[in-house]
Amino acid sequence: MPVDQALAERPTHVPSSVVHDFDAFRDPGLLADPHERVRALIDEAPPLFWTPYNGGRWMALRYADGTRVLREPESFSSAIFTPEQKMAMVARNPPDAPRIPRSVPVGMAPPNTPNIARHCRRPSRPRR
Repeated sequence: MPVDQALAERPTHVPSSVVHDFDAFRDPGLLADPHERVRALIDEAPPLFWTPYNGGRWMALRYADGTRVLREPESFSSAIFTPEQKMAMVARNPPDAPRIPRSVPVGMAPPNTPNIARHCRRPSRPRR
C-alpha cells in the first residue's frame, strides 16, 4: 500500500506541544531495531503524540494512552484514512468496529477456537 509522503497540516485541536517528528513507515531506527527505537521514543517523545507523516496520525507509547485513543474516537478519529487503510487497521473507531468480526479469518471463527485453545495450551518445545 503506498504511503503518503506529504506532511499533513497540524489540525487546530492538536497542541503544538504534542507534535513529534516521527515517521513510523520510514524511520531507519524502527526498521533496524524496533525495540530499541521504541525505548528511545519513550525517552524523547511525549507519551501520546501526533505526527504529521502519512496523513497525520496519533501515536500512543503507553497502554493507558492507547486505551484512551480507542475509547475516544471523537478526539482520535481515523476518519482521514482511505478505505484500504481502514481495512488494514486492527482496531477501528465506531461505527466501523462491528464490521471487524467479518474480516477475521475463518480459522479464528468460534467453531474453530477450541482447536486453537488446545494448540495454545500445549507445552512449548525448545528449539534444536
